[in-house]
Amino acid sequence: MYLSKDQGGSWQPFNQGLPEQATPANVLNHPDGIYLTTDAHGLYFLPKGSTVWEPRNNRLPQRIDINAIAADGDKLAIGTFRQGVYLSFNGGKSWTPSIFNLRAGSVRALLYHEGLLIAGTDGGIYRSHDGGMSWRHCSDLQQTNDLIAHGGRLYAARLKGIFVSEDNGASWQPCFAGNTAQRFLADGQSLYAQLIGQSMIRTTDGGAHWEIPIGMLSSKNAKTLPQKLWSGYRAELPNDSSGLRFISSSPRGWLAGRTMDGC
Repeated sequence: MYLSKDQGGSWQPFNQGLPEQATPANVLNHPDGIYLTTDAHGLYFLPKGSTVWEPRNNRLPQRIDINAIAADGDKLAIGTFRQGVYLSFNGGKSWTPSIFNLRAGSVRALLYHEGLLIAGTDGGIYRSHDGGMSWRHCSDLQQTNDLIAHGGRLYAARLKGIFVSEDNGASWQPCFAGNTAQRFLADGQSLYAQLIGQSMIRTTDGGAHWEIPIGMLSSKNAKTLPQKLWSGYRAELPNDSSGLRFISSSPRGWLAGRTMDGC
């Protein structure tokens, strides 16, 4: 894990408290600090003002592979590879599995939205009306990699495209067909989608039209992380920077964590 305080101009290691072999997977900004999920090494929390990551793995299985995290105040949900969803009601200090848990391969994305908890999995999209204790299958959009609420709609990044929902995830319609969409970034009225192979597309009209970068923007005009990535930004870190995921973590700066291919 690396930290930049100057919009990617320079980077420094930001690993204190993390196991040496931990591979960062996802970062969640929270009013109380920053949550970090890892592959096979659990969940970590960085309180406001601290520089040391703290483990938050009480009652989680050992070597749990966490793919996704979402928060609604002190309520947290994590999605795992083949172990369903785990819930916390005290900011991650202790965890419990869903009573009627998901059995849909990998839970790749989670989103709290309008009183619902929505999960994107290898077996489609599920919704929970009781905070994640039980689930109802609402779409067969297989391999849903990310979910985001933007401009009054929900978007799902999936295998070979992007889908949109205007009814809180009850039904979904395609709005982009092409390469696999891996994750979303939002910046004002613009929604960005990162496609497999590190390419990126953008929409400013809710998904009716998607744009690709026509030219390179100067770095000084890229004031946010989505704009910087849209302009073709590539980080120069102390060692090999392949397979990195970048996250804006205000007010800390930008975080960069190495990811791994696979499940």
